[in-house]
Amino acid sequence: MDSVEATNSQQDPMLGRTLSQYRIVRKIAQGGMGAVYEAKHVESGIRAAVKVLLPELSSRADAVSRFFTEARATSMLEHESLVKILEHGKSPDGEAFIIMEYVEGESLRQAQEKKFFGGSALALLKQMAAGLAVAHGKRIIHRDLKPENIMLIPEPSSVARVRAKILDFGIAKMLPDGGAKDSSNAATRTGTLIGTPMYMSPEQCRASAPPDEKTDVYSLGIILYEMLYGEPPFTSESAGELFALQMFADPPRLKQRVPVIPDKLDELVHRLLAKQPATRPTMAELVAELEGIPGTGLQDGAAQDRPSVASSRAHTIDGEEVGTTSGIIRAQFTGTTRNTERGELVRAGTTKKGSLLPIILSATFVIAVMVVLFTLRSRQPVVPPKVVTTAVQQPTPVAFVPDAGTANGSTPSTGSSPIPTTPEVGDPAASGRHGKGGKSGKGAHKPGKSAGASNKIQVDLWK
Repeated sequence: MDSVEATNSQQDPMLGRTLSQYRIVRKIAQGGMGAVYEAKHVESGIRAAVKVLLPELSSRADAVSRFFTEARATSMLEHESLVKILEHGKSPDGEAFIIMEYVEGESLRQAQEKKFFGGSALALLKQMAAGLAVAHGKRIIHRDLKPENIMLIPEPSSVARVRAKILDFGIAKMLPDGGAKDSSNAATRTGTLIGTPMYMSPEQCRASAPPDEKTDVYSLGIILYEMLYGEPPFTSESAGELFALQMFADPPRLKQRVPVIPDKLDELVHRLLAKQPATRPTMAELVAELEGIPGTGLQDGAAQDRPSVASSRAHTIDGEEVGTTSGIIRAQFTGTTRNTERGELVRAGTTKKGSLLPIILSATFVIAVMVVLFTLRSRQPVVPPKVVTTAVQQPTPVAFVPDAGTANGSTPSTGSSPIPTTPEVGDPAASGRHGKGGKSGKGAHKPGKSAGASNKIQVDLWK
C-alpha cells in the first residue's frame, strides 16, 4: 500500500480491503444506502465497481434484502444500456456488497451542466428505452430514474457519440409474473416509498397502489423534457410542492417552450407525462414510436444554448414564469376545486369577479363597526383600574360603575372594593396553531442544485 492509500485508509476503512477477489483502491461516490468504490481484481487486474451497503444498514434485514434485490434484478438483465452485475454477497465482517462492471464516464446530470443535448436527445432516449424495455420484459421496474443514475460513456459509433447506461437499481421492484396482484404490496400495508420527487410519477407520489412499469415511462418522459428544454417540467425547492404538481398539475406544453420540435414529438412527450398510467405507452411501444420521429429540430450545443435559458422570462403570468410552481398553480388552480374519491383535484368552476363583492361588503361593515366602537370608547372617561375583558368567566364581586355625573370619573368613596382584574387570556384557537416553517431560498433552477432534483425522499407508506 503506498502512502496515498495509507492516508486515505485512515479516512475510510474500506480502502485497501479485499471483497471476494477485488481489492478496493478508491472511493467514487456515496449515496443514501451505500458507497461506491473502484476496485481491481487481485489476479487479472480487471477494474470493477463495488457498492457497499452503509454499516448502519448492514445490520437491518429489510435494508439488506432491498440491497440484494438490486443485484438479483440487474443480474437477470442483459443489455448494453444496463450495467452488468458480476457478483454479490457479504464479507466476513458483515458488509453487504455488490460487484459490477466499471463504467468510466460521467452522469447525464454532470454532462448537462456543460452541454445541451437537444439534437441527440432522441438517440439517447432510444438507448435508455430499449434497455428498460428489456427490464420490463423481466417484470423489473427501476423506480428511481433520473439524470444522476444515467452514465454516459464514450461510443464513437453511436449518433450521440456516447452510450447511455442505466445504473442504480437499488430500489428496483420485481413484479409478479403475469401481472398478478402482489398482496404483499397492498396500498393499505405500511412499507417504504423511496424516490426523487422531481422525477416521480403521480401514482408513486400518491402511493394509492404499488407502481408498475408505467412509473418508469413517466420518469423517462421528464428526463426527455429536460433534455429538450433544459429544465424538468416542474421545479421547486419544496418536495411537498413537487408532489402536488406531479399529481395534479398539467406540465407546461413543450411545443410552446420549444416551438421548433415536431408536433409528433410534442404529443409523445405529453403522453409520457399523462397523469393516468393507462394513457402512457409501454416502454416497448415507446421504442417503436421513437423510430418514426426523425429528429428534434434542435442542435447540440453548450449549456447556455438550452431553450430554458433563452426563454426564462419569455412566458409569464402576472410576473410569474409559467414553468415555476406559483406560475403553474396560478394558471391551473384559479378555480374552486373538490376532492374525488381517488383523491384527485377536479376544477369545479372558474372564479368570477362578482364573487368578491360579498367579501368586500363584509370587510367594509366590520371596519365601520370598529370605527364606531372606537369613537364611543374614546368619548368615555378613563376608569382606573383597567378592566380587562376575557373569554373566561370568573366569579367576581359585583363592581360599582362610575357615576356618569362625576366630573373626574372616579369611583364613589363608599368603601366598596375596586373592580378586580383577571389575567389576560389568549385566544384558545391561536394557541393550537402551528407556526409556519422557514421558506427555502428561491432562485433560478440549476440541474442537481434544488432539493427536489437530487434528494431522495423516503416516506413510510408501503413496500
